[in-house]
Amino acid sequence: MRAAVAGLAAVGVLLAGCSAAANAPQGSGGSGRPTAFVAGHGVLRLGFVPGVLDAPALVGLRTGVFAGNLGRVSLEPVPFTSVKAETAALEGGQLDAAYLDPVAAVMAWQVSRRRPVEVVAGAASGGAELVVRKTVTTVRQLADARLAAPAGGAQEAALDFWLRQHGLPALTGAEVPVMPDEALVRDFRAGGIGGGWEPAPADAELAAAGGRVLVNEAGLWPGGRFSTVVLVVTRRLLAGDLGAVYGLLKGQLQADDFIAAHRTPAEAAVEQELTARLGAGLAPGVLGASFAQLAFSGDPVAGSVLAEARHAAAAGLIKPVTSLAGLFDLGPLNRVLRAAGRPPVSS
Repeated sequence: MRAAVAGLAAVGVLLAGCSAAANAPQGSGGSGRPTAFVAGHGVLRLGFVPGVLDAPALVGLRTGVFAGNLGRVSLEPVPFTSVKAETAALEGGQLDAAYLDPVAAVMAWQVSRRRPVEVVAGAASGGAELVVRKTVTTVRQLADARLAAPAGGAQEAALDFWLRQHGLPALTGAEVPVMPDEALVRDFRAGGIGGGWEPAPADAELAAAGGRVLVNEAGLWPGGRFSTVVLVVTRRLLAGDLGAVYGLLKGQLQADDFIAAHRTPAEAAVEQELTARLGAGLAPGVLGASFAQLAFSGDPVAGSVLAEARHAAAAGLIKPVTSLAGLFDLGPLNRVLRAAGRPPVSS
């Protein structure tokens, strides 16, 4: 039976050099250059899960670019131990914005009639693999293997879809409690699981624990691009303080630029945030391997989100999906991008 389981002293100087374009005035004008906006007052509660996938959030917090772009709006970072807990908090009205797994974002959108949410940007793409024991040399050997994947998310949907494609038993509805990565690795070493379809850094940790990569999910998508994390905000925030949304997006754009241009300091920023919030960071090899798999961008890779949602619906994780019309509002992001002299993204 299978069960789904779940040195920055120079940062300010470096960041100033890579983010000047992103500081251009933004606003809600029509075509052409947007007009300036002034952020309002209040508190923006931002949810995230401390991990490599949420690197734009961690870098944005560590370097201060979120707070620097929000004006008089105070940023309240709200970390969670799992995407499930984060999604529940969003649905319960305890967050204004959140970095979410794309399937979790669709789920929140489907059930959020009282507190509707929309995807305003991507955050991360790529970075998921099926890592198995080295003794597994053929797909058929997985027929009776106990495999792991983060419960209720895009990787569980991807694993279920892949198993069905290969004529193997689909994942069962039974779930064991969500485990932190270190417990997952211990279970793998002890033979409790035969492998896992995991996002970074868990896939890299399983490989470092003696596993072998059987499937790199990037190889299953056109151009190797598929959504791993998106940024969602509540419609209440969009309607009540669009300036804060612009500020959040500008901060993420600057964090993305920093990661792309200064990889070593960016990895150090993530490591420091993980250590501060979790009490421990990642092994250098695992951190580097994780970053190498991922791309950090505001592009939500919307086409892949629809495919991931359909896979999740087939696995019984969310309601059936025929269209994601109404899920994306990329207008604010595209205004930020145009003002920075960059091409817009589409949904």
